[in-house]
Amino acid sequence: MPNSKKFLILQGFPNTTGKHRLEFSLRVLPHKTKDKLIFEIVLPEEDNIDLSIYDVSGRKILTVIKGYLEAGIKRISLKKEIKKGVYFAILKGRKNKVIRKFLVLR
Repeated sequence: MPNSKKFLILQGFPNTTGKHRLEFSLRVLPHKTKDKLIFEIVLPEEDNIDLSIYDVSGRKILTVIKGYLEAGIKRISLKKEIKKGVYFAILKGRKNKVIRKFLVLR
C-alpha cells in the first residue's frame, strides 16, 4: 500500500466471490465535517492505480493516491487542500479509467 500523509484509507472491504461482481468505479462523497472529501474506489481485482484531481483547465492539482491496491472497496479520506471550484477526479488502472466531476463549495 502506498505511503502518504495526505490520505487515510478509512475502510477496506474484500472483493466478493458471489453473484455480485464488483466493477471498476469511483465515487466522490462529501464528509460530514466539510473539510474533507471521501473517494470510494471499487476494484474488481488488484491493480496499480492513480487517483488524481484536475481543475477545469486540465491542470493536475493533486495526486491523491498512486500505487498498488488490493481488490475490493476502499474509502479514502482527503483533507481538502483545494480552493472552491469545479474539479475532476480521474482514477486510472491498468485496463480502466473513470472520470468524476465534483464541486468544492467551501
